[in-house]
Formats: sequence, C-alpha cells, structure tokens
Amino acid sequence: MESIECPACLGTAKRMPVLSYINRTDDFYLCETCSQVSMAPKDASAAPARLNVGPLRAQTARTAV
Repeated sequence: MESIECPACLGTAKRMPVLSYINRTDDFYLCETCSQVSMAPKDASAAPARLNVGPLRAQTARTAV
C-alpha cells in the first residue's frame, strides 16, 4: 500500500519507505496536505492512526503561575 487516507484531514498520505522498512510491524505515511505522520500495521489489521510522539497530558510538568 503506497498511499492511504490521512486520519487527520482525509487527504492523501504517501508511504515513507525508509522508516517503514526499518520498522518490522508498522508502515508510516506522510500526509501531503497537513504534514501529519500516520502509522498502520503492515498486516492491515487496524485502521491508520496519527503518530503521537509527545508526552501524555498527565505526564507534562506543571508550573506555578
């Protein structure tokens, strides 16, 4: 699968061949419209999902105001 529908904006996302080759379980896609990176299992067992690399909201540091 060389392209998918971006889950963020429903645009066309093209496969990132180098990153997809390195990962054994997932393929990675870059949206041409919104530049969001998405991932999908190589065996197509699940729908594409947005790649989230930031810390979870509960894990972010709190600062006093």
